[in-house]
Amino acid sequence: MTSWTRRVAVTLGVVLLLYAAACGYMWATQMEQVFEPTADWQTTPDRMGMKYDALRILANI
Repeated sequence: MTSWTRRVAVTLGVVLLLYAAACGYMWATQMEQVFEPTADWQTTPDRMGMKYDALRILANI
């Protein structure tokens, strides 16, 4: 092998290794990565003394 092909092969190997490590990390921590919103409101604008307009969105489902 010439030096530039060896350099390209090593670079591709490092990129592949880093990609595999990132995929493994995401797979191992996927339960912590999932966003699970809470159903309860933490506060309302009225509690904080803010003005607001009530809004209802009607949907025909």
